[in-house]
Amino acid sequence: MLKAIRYAGWLAVPLIAVPVFFVHAPQAPPASSDGMVTMGHERFNVKSVTVHQGQVLTMRNDSHWLHVLVHGKGAVVYPEPGSPSLGPDEMAVVQRGDTVQFGPWQHVGVYHITCQLHPEMNVTVHVLA
Repeated sequence: MLKAIRYAGWLAVPLIAVPVFFVHAPQAPPASSDGMVTMGHERFNVKSVTVHQGQVLTMRNDSHWLHVLVHGKGAVVYPEPGSPSLGPDEMAVVQRGDTVQFGPWQHVGVYHITCQLHPEMNVTVHVLA
């Protein structure tokens, strides 16, 4: 009888631990509306976005984390001639709940934005005429 009670106790552990794991599991960022790129923890909601010449790109931080956006890929900063400024020192510090706008994008081409804090966060911006 004592042995059966010990085994029953061990079976209860996963039932308690599993909900705890799922409560803290990261959630995907919500779907974005047209012209909006959202940020979750360590990712953008899209891999690429298209804007037309003269348009502004809007980005919103829906995560609980700070993001530092720069031109480049994989958290590596590199200048992209023709791209609009991302702010002072060519970076945008985007805190939880912030919305930022970049542009207008004046030159047709392909540009890249990455987060310096999260190298896996990369979005390609295609600017069309």
